[in-house]
Amino acid sequence: MPWPKPTSLKKDNLVYDSMALIERHSINATDAAILQSSINIVKAKRDEGNDLIVVTSDRRLQTAAEAEGIPYRLIAAYGFVCFLHLWF
Repeated sequence: MPWPKPTSLKKDNLVYDSMALIERHSINATDAAILQSSINIVKAKRDEGNDLIVVTSDRRLQTAAEAEGIPYRLIAAYGFVCFLHLWF
């Protein structure tokens, strides 16, 4: 069975939006999806009056997050990404 034509596939906004991050930051597709998700979540939480930071051990993801204006903390662990809610 042949692959479906790309125009027949449903557009996933997270995946679609993350594609620009791959080229802009020279990161892989998984990191781009994580970063785009982080951007979306941080913006939504800021709109609610909250703030989040991204915690990662991946230096390329940290550099990309910094360039996108996403607060981050770099930790010495492998393959770990999470979000922390900041209470002020």
